[in-house]
Parts: sequence; C-alpha cells; structure tokens
Amino acid sequence: MQIVAYLNPVTNYSKISRLETDTDYLLYSVEGKLIRQGRIQNGKAIDFSNIKKGLYFLKINANTIFKIIKN
Repeated sequence: MQIVAYLNPVTNYSKISRLETDTDYLLYSVEGKLIRQGRIQNGKAIDFSNIKKGLYFLKINANTIFKIIKN
C-alpha cells in the first residue's frame, strides 16, 4: 500500500495515511539540512506551523519521500 501525505501545499499540518505501523520521519530543507524528525502514527498530522515558507522533503521510511510546499 502506498503512503499518502495530503494537504500539500501545507499551511499548518500535513496528514499522513496508509502507514502500517508507527513510523519515523525526517523533514529536510531543499538545501539538505535536517529541519525536524519525529515519529508519526497512521492518520495523524505533522505540524508545520513553526516552519518557514518554502520547499521541503519529507522522508518516511527508507523508500518514501514527499516534496512538501509550505505556504
């Protein structure tokens, strides 16, 4: 099953669904700097409210990377 991140572009939160188990995530700037890391549960949201506007890469598991636009 393919993991889904929705509400993209993001204003405050991006919800993650179709995770089989609790999963670690990493959020990187377009320059490759690690901005945030954490653990996410299926159907829960990642908080982007304190992150500057711009382009980010959200890595979930080793195989899944989403391009996220923060408005």
